[in-house]
Parts: sequence; C-alpha cells; structure tokens
Amino acid sequence: MDALVENIVEHPAVTSGFAVPFLVTNGRLSEPVVAQVTNLNRSNKRRRLKELRIVVGTDLVSRFVTAHGRFFPREPEDFEAFLRLFLADGRDMLPKSRLARFLQAQLDPGQVKRKTDAARAIASTIILAGYALSAYHRKDNHFALFEGWVLVAAHVARLAETRNLAAKSWQPSFQLALGAAWLAMTNLVSETLSGRELAEGIVMMDGGPPYRARLTILIGMATAFALCQRDDARQPKQEDSLKRFVDEYQRNMLLWGESAIPFFVCLALWHEQCARSIPAEGVVHMLIEAITNLNNPRSGGGFPNPYYGPNRCVTAMCQIGKNPMQRDCPLGASYSLEALIDFLVRRLRKQTLKLLWRGVTRIQLCEMEYEGPTDFYLWRTYDGQLRQQYVKRPQPWSELANQANADLTNGLPATLCANREFAIMIMLVYPHRFCRSLLKSIEDGLANRATC
Repeated sequence: MDALVENIVEHPAVTSGFAVPFLVTNGRLSEPVVAQVTNLNRSNKRRRLKELRIVVGTDLVSRFVTAHGRFFPREPEDFEAFLRLFLADGRDMLPKSRLARFLQAQLDPGQVKRKTDAARAIASTIILAGYALSAYHRKDNHFALFEGWVLVAAHVARLAETRNLAAKSWQPSFQLALGAAWLAMTNLVSETLSGRELAEGIVMMDGGPPYRARLTILIGMATAFALCQRDDARQPKQEDSLKRFVDEYQRNMLLWGESAIPFFVCLALWHEQCARSIPAEGVVHMLIEAITNLNNPRSGGGFPNPYYGPNRCVTAMCQIGKNPMQRDCPLGASYSLEALIDFLVRRLRKQTLKLLWRGVTRIQLCEMEYEGPTDFYLWRTYDGQLRQQYVKRPQPWSELANQANADLTNGLPATLCANREFAIMIMLVYPHRFCRSLLKSIEDGLANRATC
C-alpha cells in the first residue's frame, strides 16, 4: 500500500504528477480495513500524496452491467448455450455448432442497429467468450481453445464487414481473439514437439482410429503453425523437431472423412514450403484417390462429408456410434475434390490427373455459393445455393488451367483475403468451408515465402 501510494512512476509515457493509485479487488473490504484506508488517505493528504482509491466487487459488477449488460444473452436458448459451454467438462472436443449459434446471436448484424452499439457488442462478446471457453482453459485443451477463438474472430469480422465498421472499433477485439487462437496453437505445438506421450487416458487402451485421428490433428496443427509463422520468426530447432515428428508419424494419419482433408492439405503445403514437392503432391494424389474410390456410386461404401467431424466419424469406425452415412449418404459427391484438382493443375501435373480422371468423372463437384461474402463466416447458412456439376470427359487442359489460376477472391470476405494466418485457421476450424477459392487464397499468400 505504501509503495503504491508513495512511489513515483517513471516512464516516458506517464506523467507522474497525474498518476492515481488504485486498489482493485473482486471481493469486498471489511469495516476495519475501510477505516484504515480512510485514515491512511487523511495522513497522505497532509503529506501531499495522492488518495488511494478502492474498487470492490460490487463496483465491478455495476460497471460490467452498465457496459455489457444489454448484450448478455437474453433468449433462453442463447443463455442455455452459454451455460452449457461454461459448465462443460473441458476435455472433449469443442461443440462448435453450439458456440457458433451463441456468437451469431450476440453479433447478428440485423440486431445491432448503430455502429457504436456494434463496437460495444464486439467488446462484450470477447468477454463472454472468455467465460464460455474457461472450462477448456482450465483443462489446457489447446485445440478446443484454438477452435473457439477462431470462431469468435470470424463472427467479429462478419459483423465488422457487414456493417462497414471503422477499423479502430473492431480490429483490437479481432486481434485479441486471433491472438488467443495463436497462443492456443503455439501451446499445442510446443506440447506436441516436446516429446511427451501422444496417447491419452490409459496408454495400453489407446490406439486404433482415436489415436490416429489425434495424430492427424496434431500434424495438421503443427504444419499449419509453421505456415502461419513469418520468415523472421522461424526457429531452426523447432523446424528440425517438426520434420522429425512428421517423418515419424505421417504414415499413421487417419483420413476419417472430408473434414480431415484440411489437415492433410496443411501437411502438403508445408512439404512444399520445405522444398519437398514430391511428398506434397503425393498427399493430394492420395486424397483424390480416396475420394474417388470411396465415394464412387458403385463402391457401396461412402466417405463422410465435411459436416461430420472426427468425433462422429471415429466413433462410427469403432462401431460405438451411429454411422453418419446412414443418414446422409455422400456417394457420388464431394465438397473438396475440385480444390484438390486445382492444386495439381497449378503444379502442371497433367499425367497424374490423367490417371485419376476416370474416377473423378463419376463424382459430382459440390460448392456452396453464398448470398454475400460474409456468410462464409457462419457455421450454418440457409441463404445461397449449392452448385453441383460433373467434370468433362475428356476435359481440355487449357480449361482446367484457366479455372485453377483464375482470381477467385470475389466470393471470399475481405478480412480473410488480407490475412493469410486467419485463412489457414479458418480452413482447419471450418472444414465444410474448404473450397477452391479458399485454397487459392492461401497458396497466393504463401507464394512469396522462402523455403525452409
């Protein structure tokens, strides 16, 4: 207390004569303590020192309600979603659809009428999101935190772009959410490359599809982290550890469905950045072959579409959960195939595609066309239409090349196009938004990077 009141603040950004001491607590002070502080202030006034100001829990609550109370969830379903997230166990995968519904209700451009209210709604949502994700923070569930904060950043960007907000009213909150996602990503990669045991729970009982799906996520996140880093931020020791980790575990990755494809794409792009073009193209070749074989209308099987995440797909593989393909059979269609074809076309792999083309012609290429670019940020949208088409047989190479190299950014939100790191994060968190325009935007952002 004495040091707080008596010490002079020496910093070029602070005028010490105007520095005011505060004691802030989220609890309350007993009557004897209040009396002591009052006496202290009287004594300090005679010594010409600043008064110690007290802010207690009740003051904080009133300030919070004044600033954010009108943006607290009001509808029963929104409040229930908030409570379910807040009271979650924290060790499971993040229920992204639940968090997305909560964020969409909080940051609905149609409900926030004034731009000043929009800025306050964004700031309030950042605070509420911190509470909603606190269970995952307590359990050090870095992957869930990463997904949660990317969802927050996406909905902030949606409101800002839709309402054309000034950068100063939303960029700090957007960067805060993106920074939290980056921190979770950093912690997960550091933990992964530290050499710790990758099995979970009872080690002797962990294996098969759950273990392989976890490896897929870890490799995808680690390579995405390397792609997001700036050239001057790379650490040679960490790069060597990542290469050893990928070389050791890549063969054990699990392609559980189309929602796994972004993790494999990050691996392919990372291989390419490390001057490993043959493994990079081999990964994409394998993905195309898997889609065309498993989703062939004559195969009788099926490859789960990107709307089904690892939990649903892996439990079905282990025969302890419902098979998503019984409800939504993906035979004869794919949401990711067109983007993967473009990947090989841009690398002039004509002969490779020629070998794959017969299988490709049996698959409908599906892509969502949104009513507006910012709808791309929504977890679910009911506006827009699904475009479906078959490739030609035979297909002129010149047409494929023109399509693959065309500027496709018109259908993407502006913030996504301007931020390579954000685009990579979105690709991992929103697997059902993986498409040729998003992949082309990411590749363009990586084009000028130096190799490893």
